[in-house]
Amino acid sequence: LNGMRMPYNEKALLIEDENGRPRKHRDKRSPVPECVVRLRLEGEEVLAEKEIPNLSVDEWIRRGSCRRQNNVPITVMKRLDQANLLREEIQSFACEASVLRVLVPLATELFQLGLRQLADLWLLDQRGFEEVLSEVGIPWMQQRELHDFSQLHCLRVQRYNPNEMERFRTFEAAWEPYVVALLKPLALSSLLDAFLDWEKLEPEARERCLAWLHGDTLPLAPRLVFGHLRALATGSAAGERPSFGCRSAGVVGGCGLGGSGGGSCSAGESCGLR
Repeated sequence: LNGMRMPYNEKALLIEDENGRPRKHRDKRSPVPECVVRLRLEGEEVLAEKEIPNLSVDEWIRRGSCRRQNNVPITVMKRLDQANLLREEIQSFACEASVLRVLVPLATELFQLGLRQLADLWLLDQRGFEEVLSEVGIPWMQQRELHDFSQLHCLRVQRYNPNEMERFRTFEAAWEPYVVALLKPLALSSLLDAFLDWEKLEPEARERCLAWLHGDTLPLAPRLVFGHLRALATGSAAGERPSFGCRSAGVVGGCGLGGSGGGSCSAGESCGLR
């Protein structure tokens, strides 16, 4: 059926980069199956029945296959090396941005720190950015080159005016098992929404969120990203909602985290979004 995907089959979205060239990005929709729909004909009417069976991953894939049934063996699945996928992504971008080449041999270490894609690096504030790069042993001068590149990347991002809230929601979804373990006992559904409504949370919920952020449940990189997100979403010390935009002073942008107006960086301020 057109528009339906098979269980556990990820899809790619074809988009154009800033130079008009086609690029493939992973579709953020979950490939996890939700149910089985059975269609049956009753007279001239087609009836649909929903069923939620308890199946293993292999059985879901087998049922979603176009092969003959009767226990035909499914294709042997290769176990993907997620760190290698990160390395291949960095290599791809490094073909056009040579400053990124220093990250290629460090992909495994970056993955162990919690980076799942290169874009995760741009969600860090300056302190977190430098902390992650220092952790994998990148010299200071090369850190500065990467920092300068991140500023240029920020300008390109602002040109296309993406929804920064969606970028953070996508990042949160990548760490869903950890986030759900924190939020479910608190009857919360989203860490981003919890940060945006920080003052409305019960004191116990705030304390548990802070303990989680400063604990060792998460690797370093996501811990820093979520900590940066909390600082952005909760606003200034006076309790005001902040403006969101590029951390380069004077670049106008807006992610929507701060409300309907978006915002921009003021001279001398540093919000960390890039």
